[in-house]
Order: sequence, then C-alpha cells, then structure tokens
Amino acid sequence: MSKIEFIESSHTYLLDGVIIPSVSQIIADDTYLSIPPHILENAAKRGTAVHLASEMIDLGKKPKLDSSFAEWVVQYCLFQMKHDITFDEIETVVHTNEFAGTLDRLFYAHDHVLIVDVKTTSKLYKDKIAIQLGGYAHAHKHMNNGDYTNYKGAVIWLTKNKWEYVEIEPNVDGFLKKLAEYKEREVANEISW
Repeated sequence: MSKIEFIESSHTYLLDGVIIPSVSQIIADDTYLSIPPHILENAAKRGTAVHLASEMIDLGKKPKLDSSFAEWVVQYCLFQMKHDITFDEIETVVHTNEFAGTLDRLFYAHDHVLIVDVKTTSKLYKDKIAIQLGGYAHAHKHMNNGDYTNYKGAVIWLTKNKWEYVEIEPNVDGFLKKLAEYKEREVANEISW
C-alpha cells in the first residue's frame, strides 16, 4: 500500500517519499498571468483562510474570523443554512501513482459521487474547473479500484456579497490530456539540461 503525504506549507505531495505533481501543477496555464502578483498573493491568502474557515464550519467547529475575509465566510454559512449538507469527506487527499490533489468536499449520493470545490475567485473559469474536478474524479476512482463510476462536480463560489452553487461536469479526458502534456514538458526539461 502506497503512503501519500501532503506538506501544506509548500503544497507538495510525496508518494512513498517521492515528490509527485499536484493537480494544480498539472493544469497550470497562463489564466492568471496578467494579474499583478500582489493581487494574486492577497487572493491566495483569502482563499486559504476561507477554505480553512469553511472546513471548520463543516466539522462543527467555530472558525476564527478575520475582518478581511469574514464576508466570504458569512456567504459560506448562508450556503450551508440553505442546503444543510453534511459532506462525507472534507479536504481529502486523492492520488494515483502519477499525481495527487486535495478535493475540498465529497458527497456520496445514491447513484453518483459528488466532488465539490470551494472557490473564492472573482471569476469562475468553468472549463479549467471541469478539468480540475476531472483529475480528482480520476484519482478517487483509482484509489477505490474503480468501484465508483458516476462522478458529478460542483463549485460553491463565494464572493464578498453572494454565494452560488454551480454544477460543473468533471472532465476526466481533459485532465488526462493535461497530464500527458505535463509529462512531455517534464521529459523535455530533463533532456534540456
């Protein structure tokens, strides 16, 4: 049985002590290239804080709120008040022998597995999210020996003033294409030195 480790401070996954790429690394592109670094850094801090707070809420704990991101957490609370979902898994690391990722929420329905991602971005890039969810679905299926075949996806999109629940079909084929491209780049980088 393989042992997976996640080092949160560096966002690094180790499989049996060997670094493997994350879903985020594999699907990385130039989507955010035009955004100034300080804005991306602030958005990343907010996203991390809101994720942690929403996780605590779903675990029945009280999060410590910082005024700089409290509105997003309030929106998550409003989402939960309306839907009252008890997720089966929260912040779960999934992996294959080639990559790993942490899916935000998982819910086992009677006829499908629902993978839910929490987003705090100013815009939803649905095609990119579909590929991300596809990676999670592929890894989850791999870890469960193919026992689950029907995956659905969704995003809980939090902004300062509202929340939206957006269904997005996981794109496994799109993810596998990105994985193949990633491997090709890595081989080219190894040869170039």
